[in-house]
Amino acid sequence: MQIVRSMQRVSKHGILINDLHRHPFAYYGIYALTRLLPAVDMVRNDAPLSVLRGFKSPELKSIAESAGLSNFSLKWRYAFRWVLSTIVSV
Repeated sequence: MQIVRSMQRVSKHGILINDLHRHPFAYYGIYALTRLLPAVDMVRNDAPLSVLRGFKSPELKSIAESAGLSNFSLKWRYAFRWVLSTIVSV
C-alpha cells in the first residue's frame, strides 16, 4: 500500500496499475499454452506462477482504499487482467 500511496503522491495525472487476474481458467490456460506452443523454460515456469500470484478484485479494491485513493476505477480487461486507475481525462 505504501508504494501505491507514493505513486499517487508523485503522479501528475493519476496512476495506472495493470495486473493479472488470479483465476483457474487463466492458470490452466497459460499452463496448457506454454506446454503446447514453443516456450523457453523461464516462460514455461514463470507464466503459470504469475497467474497464481495475481490479484482478485476485492484485493485490489482493498489496496486502493487502504492507500487512500479517491475516485479510482477497477475494471476487468480481456485476457484476465485487472486495471486500477485514478487517471482522469485532461
